[in-house]
Amino acid sequence: MKSDRRYAFDTNALVSAALFRGSTPGEAFQHALDTGVVLLSRATFEEIDGVIAREKFDEYLPPEEHGAFTEALVEQSRFANPTEEI
Repeated sequence: MKSDRRYAFDTNALVSAALFRGSTPGEAFQHALDTGVVLLSRATFEEIDGVIAREKFDEYLPPEEHGAFTEALVEQSRFANPTEEI
């Protein structure tokens, strides 16, 4: 059952979730998807998309799965527009 909970992940956690689904970040990300809403900024999405596309990660996430992960991330997340406050 989904709740009103909102979850935010940094780029490193999302990259780990994409590459190693059984990892602690992977399980935390799946829990967030199952129980609430994942908040994502455009900047974070663009960084994740670029990082997981690096050739050195192909053995963990083949190029043909890269698009599926980023597509699912977009579909299952809510984009937030963070503002800077000082």
